[in-house]
Amino acid sequence: MDEKAILSDEVAKDRILNRISSEGIRIRSSFSKSATGQYTYYLGEDKIPPTIEVPQFTDLSELIQAFALAHELGHHYVYQRISRKKARLFKSGMTCTTYWNEKLAWREAEKILKEEGILVDEQTNCSFFKYKTFCLNTYKDQVVHSISSPFKFLFGSVLLLM
Repeated sequence: MDEKAILSDEVAKDRILNRISSEGIRIRSSFSKSATGQYTYYLGEDKIPPTIEVPQFTDLSELIQAFALAHELGHHYVYQRISRKKARLFKSGMTCTTYWNEKLAWREAEKILKEEGILVDEQTNCSFFKYKTFCLNTYKDQVVHSISSPFKFLFGSVLLLM
């Protein structure tokens, strides 16, 4: 098959699912994730393998699902490369490190999608960029708020002292 051939959305999703399976990562459907449409990567511990939790029901196209799955697989690759100390930092819940973790996972997702022959045309690339941007923007507001809040408090306190 020609590497530059445009894949159907179903084939694209299947390629990512096969790659996830080949990494020994479980896929678990979740009814509760259906309400948010959120996909989540869980790092494996002890005898529990890494898991990607996906919505049991979704209105997302199979291509967008492939992007979301590649992103979660990207988290797996990021955690494989970094030290335990950095992994704890990424999992700490601090908004800046969470955002950085998400950015790294999206970079990995783009590499994965290119390696799997999914990002081969302009339309697919644009769809990926729009979805990635939408997802990252959900974290940006939290980052801006976490950075600006201390300055607002400090500025307000200074004004009160004047």
